[in-house]
Amino acid sequence: PCGCVPDYPSELLRTETGFSREGVVRAEGFSQEFDTWIPKEGSENKAGAALEAVTYLRHGVYLSGLKPGTKYVYRVGSGKVFSEPASFVTAPEGTLSGGNSFSFLIVEDTQGFVQNDFALWGGVFKKALEEYPDVSFMAHIGDFTERQENALAWRQYFGLAPGLDSITTVPVAGNKDDETFLTYFLLGTQGGVSGLNGYYSFDYMGVHFSVVNTRDGDKDLSKAQLKWLRNDLASDNAQSAFYRLVLIHKAPYSDHNHADDSEIVAIRGQLLPVFEEYGADVVIEGHDHFY
Repeated sequence: PCGCVPDYPSELLRTETGFSREGVVRAEGFSQEFDTWIPKEGSENKAGAALEAVTYLRHGVYLSGLKPGTKYVYRVGSGKVFSEPASFVTAPEGTLSGGNSFSFLIVEDTQGFVQNDFALWGGVFKKALEEYPDVSFMAHIGDFTERQENALAWRQYFGLAPGLDSITTVPVAGNKDDETFLTYFLLGTQGGVSGLNGYYSFDYMGVHFSVVNTRDGDKDLSKAQLKWLRNDLASDNAQSAFYRLVLIHKAPYSDHNHADDSEIVAIRGQLLPVFEEYGADVVIEGHDHFY
């Protein structure tokens, strides 16, 4: 189960009685076993460590009916074992009209092998939140770990970034992120499969975000995703938006070493006409480890 309560000091929620108060929203989630791998004992800090098979539990929950512009304190757990309280803030009800604004963090290619790599990422993230405490969410533009099959690396990605449990993450699949990506991020909705292929869209204060999965396909994007992207950018929400932003891992254009890769050339030929036809304003990309 997941318990959420709006506008309540987190320090008062560190006991069972805190989440028993009136106004707590409770949602039943689900648990699924999944097979994964971790480094063999004693080789955790070796980049090329041999992995051994383990079975973990994946927990997920869908939330609905939340109020706009509200901070929710939450915890997740089962029985008498619960996480420490954390928080998230829902999107405001208004739009960019009337001088309103919002900001968000852009992160990409945190990929690492061992704990020191993810400690570096955690330090950068902590500093970003200190300098920009009022960001609305974080968009991660892909390649979360170097070895996506290594569950310890995922644990270190999530666990070594203080405050990550109190900011909404918008995940974008990178070339290092295969089906494991969809194990760690619960995309889509309870009533449908939108987003379950790693591409999806959302609106925030009148700005339309289209999230593209450049790993969906061999050397180019699948016909299904291209059809979805055209329909998404042609939708009323996108066309009436103040801005249309595309989040994508592999960069259609770059002044770096991937610029002439065959799949980049193919994706460029597929996507640029779509972006131009439907008026995409900004494309935010990763992959090249280069500003």
